[in-house]
Amino acid sequence: MNALLTALSLCCLLVSTREISACIATERDALAAFNASISDPNRSLRSWQGEDCCNWGGVSCSKKTGHVVKLDLGGYSLKGEVNLSLADLTRLVHLNMSHSDFGGGAHSRIHMLFQDVEIS
Repeated sequence: MNALLTALSLCCLLVSTREISACIATERDALAAFNASISDPNRSLRSWQGEDCCNWGGVSCSKKTGHVVKLDLGGYSLKGEVNLSLADLTRLVHLNMSHSDFGGGAHSRIHMLFQDVEIS
């Protein structure tokens, strides 16, 4: 009986500490909508395919929750409008879109979307 309880406890511990690897579906959709709304002349976002956005270039996710916490697109030379879908990245703490051209007012629009996010 003790062996069974020990095995069950160990199993529960492993399940509770398991890392999440897949991204959140709404956040994947938000990133896909952003990608569809911009021009990517250097094909920097060509890795943005598949179900797990945590494996996409420039995207970092929390290992515990799967939420996107960092979007590092610095140097990608993206162009277009900042899509409001990015507001669905509710756990984002760092956003780097340096060396991209998102047109007039983009910087203030980004700050409006992400008031508590480190933006570079």
